[in-house]
Amino acid sequence: MTDQPSNPTQLCDWISGSLDSVRAAVAAVQGALEAVCAERDAARAAVQEERDRASRAEAELLRATEEFELSVGEIRQEHVTLIDQHQTASTSLPLDQLLIVFASMKRATTYPDVLTALVDGLARELSRVALFEVQGSRLLGLQQRGLEVERDISTIAVTPAPESLLGRALSSGRFEVHVTNARTEGDSTLPFGGTPSCALAIPISIAGMSPAVIYADDSDRPEFATGASWARAKFAELLQQHALLELIRISVEQKALTEYREYAVMLVNEIEFAHAADADAGRTPLERQQRIRGDLESARRIFAQRTAGDGAPAAEFLEQRLVETVETRGESSFSSDMAAVLGISSAAASSRVVMMFR
Repeated sequence: MTDQPSNPTQLCDWISGSLDSVRAAVAAVQGALEAVCAERDAARAAVQEERDRASRAEAELLRATEEFELSVGEIRQEHVTLIDQHQTASTSLPLDQLLIVFASMKRATTYPDVLTALVDGLARELSRVALFEVQGSRLLGLQQRGLEVERDISTIAVTPAPESLLGRALSSGRFEVHVTNARTEGDSTLPFGGTPSCALAIPISIAGMSPAVIYADDSDRPEFATGASWARAKFAELLQQHALLELIRISVEQKALTEYREYAVMLVNEIEFAHAADADAGRTPLERQQRIRGDLESARRIFAQRTAGDGAPAAEFLEQRLVETVETRGESSFSSDMAAVLGISSAAASSRVVMMFR
């Protein structure tokens, strides 16, 4: 320790110099605190902006859901009307088959699942069905039912002529029907020949999903000779309309789940930012963990309110993100404090992350 001067003048100078040093240190600390406060305010503004965006997205999701339910109601009403109109006809729509296919589509959780259910449903009333993925002007085979092809359908690529049944469906984006009143020679505009009395081209197009088209007909199968062609065409059109509704449902659900994941990330980032401010302020691990507990309780409450009614997968996103953060932050103080609050170790977090994303 430096000896204090004994001379009064020197003592005054020494005290003045010490005070200047203390003032400089205080000014430096104050400047650092102001910088941290500025960063905190900016982060809070960013968090508020994210919350506003999430609220707008939630409102859009609610609007889309209402439109979907309205469309389902209209389709159901059309089904009832159509059945009433043809109750006395010699041929009626196979309502029990429609209900079976509708139930299968309702269980679907992905775009391919809906298309498979649609292909299987069409095969109940039409003898040959082929599903193609649209890639530019070419059609690549994905699935088939009832076609006698030498190669697997996935190895077949078709470039339909503009005037063909598939070509017209692709250019118009509409359901196309080819009907004959009597058995005739094979039609060159049909991709697989034969002598169908009813052939259909069914386009499937939903924003954000790969476009597809389905060809179906009733060729060369005596069990499909009974019943009117228009009834099979209407059956297929109803399946197409219902499939489009289910695809909209899946698209809305996937969008909502993505937004919930992003919201969970934002909440965890907010907790981590507050923890960093506490660490910079020199708070003890016990004080930091107490702060995390309070912030985590608030985050869980907010997230539960936001995801209410969307099932277990959405509700688990926040907990998954917390465990994932503990694992990915390594030996950081935030990882240690968060693990202590959650009651897990880094090794346990690693195994839980692996199980969550299998």
